[in-house]
Amino acid sequence: MSELERFFNITPHHLAELPSVIKSRKSVLKKVVNPKKRKITELSFSGETNEPCEAEPILARLCSSLTDKNSTETDEALAADYVPFPFTLTADGVARQAGDNERSSDKVEHIAGPLIIRRLTRGADGANYGLLLSAETLDRKIVEMAIPATRLHGDPAELARMLAERGVRVVPSKEKSLTAYLDAARSLARARPWLTAMLRTGWAEGEQMTYVLPDRVIGRPHCVYQPAQPNRMAEACNKNGTLVDWQRQIATPAYQSDIALFVLCASFAAALLRPANSDSFGFNLAGMTSRGKTTALQIAASVWGLGSDPGADSRAYVRRWSSTGNALEALAEEHSDLPLCLDELGQFRNAAELGKAVYALTGGRGAERLKADSSRRTVREWRTVVLSSGEISISESMTQNGQQQKGGQALRILDLPFPATGLFPNDTNAGKTVRDLKQACTVCYGTAGRAFAKWLVDTFQTHGAALECIRERRSACVQQLADKELPEIMRAVERFALIQVAGEFAIQAGTLDCGPERIAAAVRAAWGMWRNAVPDVDDGKRAVQRIAQYIAAHPGQFPSTTETKQLPQTVAGYYKAGDELYLLTDDALRAAIGDTAKVAAIHALEAAGLLFKNETTRQKSKHFIAALNQRTYFYAVRAQILDVTEINRCLSDSFQDGEVRQPQTVMAQGKVSDASMPHSKNDIEQF
Repeated sequence: MSELERFFNITPHHLAELPSVIKSRKSVLKKVVNPKKRKITELSFSGETNEPCEAEPILARLCSSLTDKNSTETDEALAADYVPFPFTLTADGVARQAGDNERSSDKVEHIAGPLIIRRLTRGADGANYGLLLSAETLDRKIVEMAIPATRLHGDPAELARMLAERGVRVVPSKEKSLTAYLDAARSLARARPWLTAMLRTGWAEGEQMTYVLPDRVIGRPHCVYQPAQPNRMAEACNKNGTLVDWQRQIATPAYQSDIALFVLCASFAAALLRPANSDSFGFNLAGMTSRGKTTALQIAASVWGLGSDPGADSRAYVRRWSSTGNALEALAEEHSDLPLCLDELGQFRNAAELGKAVYALTGGRGAERLKADSSRRTVREWRTVVLSSGEISISESMTQNGQQQKGGQALRILDLPFPATGLFPNDTNAGKTVRDLKQACTVCYGTAGRAFAKWLVDTFQTHGAALECIRERRSACVQQLADKELPEIMRAVERFALIQVAGEFAIQAGTLDCGPERIAAAVRAAWGMWRNAVPDVDDGKRAVQRIAQYIAAHPGQFPSTTETKQLPQTVAGYYKAGDELYLLTDDALRAAIGDTAKVAAIHALEAAGLLFKNETTRQKSKHFIAALNQRTYFYAVRAQILDVTEINRCLSDSFQDGEVRQPQTVMAQGKVSDASMPHSKNDIEQF
């Protein structure tokens, strides 16, 4: 290739067209606008990324400063670096010469609004190549977006729709020409420094601390957020106003409410999951309507992004539960190392799958799926603190839809009963306070989270250093909250303790200006709400309660072991009056405990002294059934199980000190139900 070809970035078959192209470029460059009328909102890579900020955005210079009279060789060379032949760029946008001869050289094919490729991107692992686009919107703002290079090989209409959603004009029917322009401009961009593509928000891979947000990367230089799929995070996770404004209008009123301050600290805690080596978890604010639950979520959202009411603003950081399970996975990935705020639990589209959704959201990893060609899709991954709200608890919602909440689910998203007195119970003018907060969340947002993340990076620099500090502080908070609890409850204590650590860190970072004792009081109040209302989270204890409920609900399905004539059509077992034992068949036990592991149920019965055994090597015991005229093995459960209060005390004592406690004998009556098993020898396991 000759020097001339390399300079103009053209191939030999274009040389004959060069005179007409130069004439065309010179004519269209006369269409310019006044630079003072153009509002510049280009994403800056200065400050947190340590990358020098250009004195003037490249796109604005290309569109506004090149004129026929005052264009300089520098400006023309700049245009040649960004705009490939045979395309042109003016204030009207991207165009291409329509004809091949001099007569038609003044005719141009308009393609899109002003648009260039600023840089090329690639992932740290050498994959996930992409383009950093700089474009002018219809309201003359300059925006930037990083897109995967694979977009150039998909449906051109999808690429055009994505740009149109961001306000960039694309001429209808010119989608393929747009793709051709970007592909040609990509060759020119190879000569410029590359950027590292970050596919998710939050902490980047590696020991060195680098925090990724849609509008900036804090820590590592020359990086950019490039999601694999288009999302709303650039609009929702943004900032407006100053940190001082946020502190005065949002944080200060929140100090007057334990719940408001608690969710505020929980929002900061999302950024501590990776440094603390913690899994994802969450809290569900459950209570009556119009008490301030959505406002609490807006307060938490304002730490990182637009805190508008989700019912009034489609750009709001707070989302609705009105999604499918797959959509929730995508939302969780978009909010990695950020809080995921979900309003209106009752709107979840597949209520029968709520238990699975709880596991999925807090599991940190999506389901394995295949593409159309049977190859594996990239698995979604995330870390997040879920902040939810609803008129009923997750446990109640699952029960209403025929599900049984497991202990693990209860500890992953913890139900917090929202006070009936509202978000500000001691404020005589609570209504005005809530209205002012809602308004403030729409104008002051995003600054606190960015300041907090920058403080973490500047203070610790590595995740190892942060882990040591968090571990020590967290241990002290655990001791303050609960000295002696069951192992399952201690998992919850750890979560509340991390919220307190986040609040204390936020004070050190200068984002919160209350005292650490106020943070501790708010966390203790939230802990008390949960602990006083929490059901048993041990699966074994839950299974024992379900067995008791099953027996009480089916008294007619347990005929006497001595009865031979007046037997019900179906039985769940038998009642042995002399020993006060309920003899359960295998099917009855499975029906009673649901999807709880039978091993956990049997262990809990044994620990509480409720399982009768007449053979040391068997969990079942053998009893004579007159109707069958033989001895048969059953799970023999003592009748004391029907005393719920006594059994709860007995179970708690047995799990804490390992001793088997014998409860007092109390009989209970229940209602007859049709749920039962057929009465025949074949339905009873025999040994």
